Amino acid sequence: MLTRAAVLQEVPGSFELAEVELDDPRPGEIRVKMKAAGMCHSDDHFAVGTQQVPILPIVGGHEGAGIVDALGPGATGFAEGDHVVFSFLPVCGRCWYCAKGMQNLCQLGASIGTGARFTDPTSFRMSMDGRPVGQLAGLGVTAR
Repeated sequence: MLTRAAVLQEVPGSFELAEVELDDPRPGEIRVKMKAAGMCHSDDHFAVGTQQVPILPIVGGHEGAGIVDALGPGATGFAEGDHVVFSFLPVCGRCWYCAKGMQNLCQLGASIGTGARFTDPTSFRMSMDGRPVGQLAGLGVTAR
């Protein structure tokens, strides 16, 4: 589906609204209609170049909230209409840190800078003009 997002296309640069193609949810995934999204100083670090951008273009925003509007095959724990909040800290629920109640140190955190899904650094959920578009901290909440 086509949607609008705050996209950074060059560094140094600025996030600008652009149309991106958003994939349908894959197995075990959900799609969320965003109701609130935040851009913060972290996004600005990427735009001005003080923090390395993993891929260009990239959709900004890693804090937001919305409502589940689609479920991929086998997605469990959610239903259409559920309200959700996004956090840029991944939590696998299985690593040593998660098992000890220290989810803020989850081992998946090492991959938040790829612009892709935490479990697959080559997998993107958005595209623009036929090329992959990264998602800041694996989220890119300014889309949809």
